[in-house]
Amino acid sequence: MSIINSNTLFHFTSNITSIKGIIKNGVRLSYCYEECTQNFGFAVPMICFCDIPLLRTLEHRRKYGSYMVGFDKDYLIKSNLLFLNPVHYLNSFFLINIGDDFFKTQLDLINNSFYNELRLYMEDKGYTKLLEKYSVEDLLNTNEDLKYKEEQISMAVNKLRYSLVFSKLYASKTGGKEIINYDEREWRYISNLYSEDNDFLSWIPQISKDEFNSKRKDLNSKLWSNPKSYMCINDNEICKAVKFIVVKTERQIPSMIKFIRTSRKIFGVNNLSSEHKDLLISRITSFELIEKNF
Repeated sequence: MSIINSNTLFHFTSNITSIKGIIKNGVRLSYCYEECTQNFGFAVPMICFCDIPLLRTLEHRRKYGSYMVGFDKDYLIKSNLLFLNPVHYLNSFFLINIGDDFFKTQLDLINNSFYNELRLYMEDKGYTKLLEKYSVEDLLNTNEDLKYKEEQISMAVNKLRYSLVFSKLYASKTGGKEIINYDEREWRYISNLYSEDNDFLSWIPQISKDEFNSKRKDLNSKLWSNPKSYMCINDNEICKAVKFIVVKTERQIPSMIKFIRTSRKIFGVNNLSSEHKDLLISRITSFELIEKNF
């Protein structure tokens, strides 16, 4: 019986050099563009996975590349509770964004909701008179009730931001052809949720596709210079986490075996044991072999 839900999340890449980079350093975040209206969308550093059975990955390689790594789904979920989520697909007229003004209004509501809600709460509880003597920061540090409410509001606003970047249209058009995005059953690993931390690049909530394409190379170059941009795996969990290493052709398998045997670093871990390397090697296959035998 064919399965709907796989136990593996697959990450695709475009060439042999890229998959060797993943095996050596770990999967890295990249800025991706998600269209929300005809003219605007958001750009967020993420790692994308497909939650599909192995045989259906043959269709996806035409779009995302003929190389992939398959990760154990349960492992990724348990080790990335803060960062990993399945995408929420949108189709109804009520949920999708209708035009640029609607999208901008949605962003304004999210960005202003924290201060607006906190102000309304302070007015309702009679805290505004205290602001004549104390700053908001002083009140938050000395008033447990206000501090608790401030943390509640902050979490609620971040949940709204989560909902935006973990959402995707059910279908979209590329080159006049309709693409059913839902078929990908996408999961996203997104760290640094809307952070303004100068030590790491934050989300870009509103940007045109043309502007994103012109800045993408520079954005990713800066992103990849930061060690936080890699999703690494502990040395004693690598073989538990990695279930498939798939190259394009059968003749590329020996090169991949040699690369794993001789590499000093595997998924960001230095000096992985030969036993663990042998287990990883046993999980190498090719799309060519899959097509011939399954």
